[in-house]
Amino acid sequence: MFRRARKPVSERARLVQEFKQAFPGAKPNSTDTAFDIPVNTRSGLIDVQMTLPMGFPDSPPTFVSRTPIRHHLFNTHMQYQIRHWNRGSSLVNLLKSLIAELVRTPPVLLTNNANRNPTYRSPITYAAPMAKPMPPPQPFTPAPVVQPRPRANDMTVEVTPKPRQPEYTPPRIDTSFYMLDGFNTEELRKLLSSDEKKDALVESLGIFSSGDKKKEELYTEVEDLAEKNLRQKPDFEIKRDELEKLRTKEQEMREKLVKLSASQNELQKKFSVESLRKQLSSLVTAADEASEEILQKYNDSEMELDAYIKEYIKARSLFHRRSAKQERINLMNNNGNPAF
Repeated sequence: MFRRARKPVSERARLVQEFKQAFPGAKPNSTDTAFDIPVNTRSGLIDVQMTLPMGFPDSPPTFVSRTPIRHHLFNTHMQYQIRHWNRGSSLVNLLKSLIAELVRTPPVLLTNNANRNPTYRSPITYAAPMAKPMPPPQPFTPAPVVQPRPRANDMTVEVTPKPRQPEYTPPRIDTSFYMLDGFNTEELRKLLSSDEKKDALVESLGIFSSGDKKKEELYTEVEDLAEKNLRQKPDFEIKRDELEKLRTKEQEMREKLVKLSASQNELQKKFSVESLRKQLSSLVTAADEASEEILQKYNDSEMELDAYIKEYIKARSLFHRRSAKQERINLMNNNGNPAF
């Protein structure tokens, strides 16, 4: 009855759609909050992950290199520092400038041995089951070669060394507390012990601002619908009364139709062809008997000649008319037309 208004496309959805069209090779997660972007440089293929926070586009996105690198755009946490960002910034242009700089000045790839940056750690953390700690790297020691015993027939047996165990790979984590990068240990302790500071930090992120705005919009929409329904209530009540009257009238006419149908059925039974044939047969017989009685009275000298002729002609005329009708009904019934 009421057509729901089309919801406007949010700024976040528009920027994400533009990003997908510009970078079709990016792999998003199920909620379009994290994207894996492969970047091909002269140093090799680099896996850059872009994460959109809840306050995006008011809050800037975060870029983290999943490939351990050393580059002037990335800090020791492999995170790209965005210096200028506002609500009108273009996500596509920002990523294009980052990729262009990585291609122009290739980063240094860090290996998994002791030359790797010891301060590197992924800033993407969230509550997860405890994983086994990574064992320290063990120096590779080749397996001793087993010398076969000499045999009489000088045959040798080859011994295959055991394969190396695969190194432990830490799990990938897709959440970042980028807002805590500028805090030192003392500030983090104060933040943890103060509820006011934690509330102020959450308010500054703008995480719940969009939810509060959406809640107010829903309240306003519900109030408008309620007022509209109340304005239409008198019309609905009038239409309901009219419908009730029509329903009562329809019920009365239905009962009248049932009575008329019953009367019609009785009349059809009473004036059916078979019933008319029986009635005419009895009337023809009665008219014949009446004429015979008049003739018998004349023979018994109970009637005068003039009265006899008059009554006898009248009785026989009635007999012939009824006989003609009976023959007509029989003829029409034989021809397949039971009606007159």
